[in-house]
Amino acid sequence: MKTFKIFSVVCSLIILSLTSCQPGSNITIPESSEIPSPKTPSVLRIGWAGAPDSLNPGAAILTRSYIIFEMVYDSLMRLDLDGTYHPELAESYSASEDGLVWTFKIREGIQWHDGEPLTAQDIAFTYNFYQSHDDFPYLPIYTYSFASVEAPDDSTVILTLTEPLPNLFSQLIYLYVLPEHIWGQLEGSQAIEFEI
Repeated sequence: MKTFKIFSVVCSLIILSLTSCQPGSNITIPESSEIPSPKTPSVLRIGWAGAPDSLNPGAAILTRSYIIFEMVYDSLMRLDLDGTYHPELAESYSASEDGLVWTFKIREGIQWHDGEPLTAQDIAFTYNFYQSHDDFPYLPIYTYSFASVEAPDDSTVILTLTEPLPNLFSQLIYLYVLPEHIWGQLEGSQAIEFEI
């Protein structure tokens, strides 16, 4: 009985291996010098289980809002799928030996959605703006160690920390940069109520 089971298994494996090795059919792809015309444009709709709580990067709490922010705003740094940090708005960066002063060079030619150029002043304004608003629920967590943020020219941001911060890049990815020429006009509670 045991020999029969072994024989059956061996025969089954042989049959499976022989049938899986059948030659495939020859598929010929016709050569055409004609480029096909584009199809009618289509719309991709993505469903969400709920609405974002706010379209204001300072006021939002829910992940749904941050998914939208990723499509609208940029940060100095970005996190890639492999877990490494890379400059996004920054072109390059350097740190002082003690890790307290970080200098970021900003990419040239970046524009806001309204065509205005992005400058280092926008980034300095944004970080100082986030720091100055205690009514923003989470942003003070990311800016608590910022002693100062300055833009000595249009392409340089100098970030001075109160203490070395080993996870600085992981904080910068959530500090979405805002256009000063729009957000700079907001006063008091307008900042928490304003949405993109």
